[in-house]
Amino acid sequence: MDIQDDGHIGGRSGLAIALMVFCVFAVSVVTVMIMGVNTYNNIIEYARESNNDTAVPAYVWTKIKNGDEENKVYAGLFHGISALFVEEEIRGITYYTAIYQHDGFLREMFYEQGFQSAPGQGVPITPSPPLIFENDPNGMIKVTIDSQEYFISTLGFTT
Repeated sequence: MDIQDDGHIGGRSGLAIALMVFCVFAVSVVTVMIMGVNTYNNIIEYARESNNDTAVPAYVWTKIKNGDEENKVYAGLFHGISALFVEEEIRGITYYTAIYQHDGFLREMFYEQGFQSAPGQGVPITPSPPLIFENDPNGMIKVTIDSQEYFISTLGFTT
């Protein structure tokens, strides 16, 4: 090691030590950034899963509540897909809102009676696992979402 008269490390060895310290610092920064990105991705994935667990039942419940005033909410098939229907009359014309799962999304389709439609035409609401809607003999609608059963009446959800 070269020691100069003024007590500093000189020459190439000083430059080498500075370069090594910089490299250690750079590797540390990159490592922390990668860990941060992984943590962020895990949080986003958890939020998406949590949203799916609550958004779909809440959306279905809200639609049932909004349409239940006239007792015109029922389960049925929409192009062979299990669906929830909300029937309403506007100025003497009957309209339907079909809520169903297609291509991985909860979808909603508002249409006039007799309208020719296809499942892909519905507005995608949120990602959704498979759904099954059934009319319960007790006047409730049974909704099965990813193996979790919900019974919906005018009083709300029960599991």
